[in-house]
Amino acid sequence: MILYKMGYRKRNRTPGRPLRLLAAAALLGSALALWGCAPDEEAKRERQCVTLAGGLHGELIHREAIALADSVNTSESTVYVELKESKGSPVSLENLCQGKYDLALVSGDVVYDAWNGEGTFEGEKKENFRILMACYPAASQWLARKDSGLAFVHELDGRNLSAGTAFSETGMASAAVFDALDMDVKEENFWQRGIENSTGILRDGTVDGIHGFLEAPADVFIRLSEEMEVSVLSYTEEELDRILEINPGYQRLTLPAGTYRGQEELVRTFGFPVFLCAGAEMEDGLAYEIVRAMDENIGKAGDPRLAAMEDKSFLCQDGSGLLHEGARRYYQEKGYID
Repeated sequence: MILYKMGYRKRNRTPGRPLRLLAAAALLGSALALWGCAPDEEAKRERQCVTLAGGLHGELIHREAIALADSVNTSESTVYVELKESKGSPVSLENLCQGKYDLALVSGDVVYDAWNGEGTFEGEKKENFRILMACYPAASQWLARKDSGLAFVHELDGRNLSAGTAFSETGMASAAVFDALDMDVKEENFWQRGIENSTGILRDGTVDGIHGFLEAPADVFIRLSEEMEVSVLSYTEEELDRILEINPGYQRLTLPAGTYRGQEELVRTFGFPVFLCAGAEMEDGLAYEIVRAMDENIGKAGDPRLAAMEDKSFLCQDGSGLLHEGARRYYQEKGYID
């Protein structure tokens, strides 16, 4: 049973904020200052400079954007990536499509909405952008105490649970799960404590399972797994079929063994990647060089989330035929795709 009265709603795409309401935010995002590694002016003069919209300073997406930019700027590349702040994925993608940035980190749900003219982009379908690569996943992650013996999400049915706040990404993903799995979640057995507080009440035994729709691995769950023994719960293939049928903006994802301490098995879940996108008009040779430099050098960053790029089937997934032709040529030459 879905807890609509508690502020949850299905993941089905409904009209979001009209895009015109983002105009002021878009202008703000375009005007924000340069962040990231200190610019090497000599290197910039010698290379072709491109701009990357990568969230606000201090946000996780901004940290990942810094690592991506550094992977190019510290390599023997003909390109230099200049990092810019931007206020959220919808604004970043809108500005990218308007030619204000050359590159943007954009969450997969926003890519889906923009390409299909849904959600924030209701009635204003965007077609002038392409995907260069998938960088890291944002995924549904259910954790339970190891001593509970639980292995699957459906085993939480009827138990005490906690998750993120209402109308957050975690809230919408929780609603999708409860609906698709027909879980009987009653108000008295469900808390909306926020993810950080949820870890505390899992630790003390108040709840049996907690949910976060977060980057993987998530810092908050890394800390929890280091403090106590936890299990990361899987969905069955049939359950994922139902979730994705109702919510086509999601896709299947896996969390490899070892994503968290004590996780010995691969975990099947759902979510979406965070994509590096470019304008559709970017020259094939430039897209090729950006992808090459990042693919060859990102391992030096030592970032646990960007380690997902080592899985080449994740890195160069084609989505809905949105892969940039320059990126496609690189991946074909490397043998990552046919």
